[in-house]
Amino acid sequence: MTRVFGHLVSTALGAGWPLLQSGLSKAYGAKMLWNTASSSQVSTYLICLPDGVAINFGGKPPQPFGTDGQLREVEKAVAVYRTAIELLDRRGLIDARRVGIIGFSHTCFYVKWALAHSPRLFSAASVAEGEDGGYLQYMTGFNWYIDTQSLYGGGPFGPHFQEWIERAPSFGLTRVEAPLRITTLNPRFLHMDWEWFDGLRMLGRPVELILLKDGEHTLQRPAELLVSELGNVDWFDFWLNGHEDAGASKADQYRRWEELCDMQKAAHPAGSTVCVGAGH
Repeated sequence: MTRVFGHLVSTALGAGWPLLQSGLSKAYGAKMLWNTASSSQVSTYLICLPDGVAINFGGKPPQPFGTDGQLREVEKAVAVYRTAIELLDRRGLIDARRVGIIGFSHTCFYVKWALAHSPRLFSAASVAEGEDGGYLQYMTGFNWYIDTQSLYGGGPFGPHFQEWIERAPSFGLTRVEAPLRITTLNPRFLHMDWEWFDGLRMLGRPVELILLKDGEHTLQRPAELLVSELGNVDWFDFWLNGHEDAGASKADQYRRWEELCDMQKAAHPAGSTVCVGAGH
């Protein structure tokens, strides 16, 4: 089921790169797939479209460690993103100003951290059902794999309040520049994403929230997978390449995104966005 609430919509992301890779290859001639780094904690895959490039970053949930272990973990993730982009840019394989990223499950934390702390790194992003180290998820008990002790020093009250203000991604929404597609796979987890969705919406930043009726954490139903994966393909092609699918069934989607494009251009008039606004 798909619902639209302003720029809160219903579609989704879920099964990871195998389907998305297939969709990119068939629809836009994806040229290459790299495994740029791998270890017990880090695995990064890039799929390059003819112009823009999208990154999928996967890894294992962390274990609580030390006094700053999770802070080092997320900083390492962002460093891997940056290194991969710089490497491919130096080789002339991509335009570093047109890179998108997808976060799923725990890697939503990495992606949102990057969007808030390295806002120029990505030109578009998509996240689906994951913790983010934020205040609302902390208060509602949904920061499952976030070790607040090694990320902030403790909870968001008392002596560690300032660390939360400086580090928590949701407290850095004013710095976020990339258009963001959020996928909530089940209504019972909507509050997990609400801080980012409503915060960016109130700031006048391009954001869309996709709500599925009763999806599982790893989507199983073919219809949900199609909506999810193809929706992400369209999202990145719109923001990174300035392309729109001419199919009549997607007219409403692009009307929404063109309005978001106008918002992006108004917020960042000197930016490098290639999307097409509503006034074209």
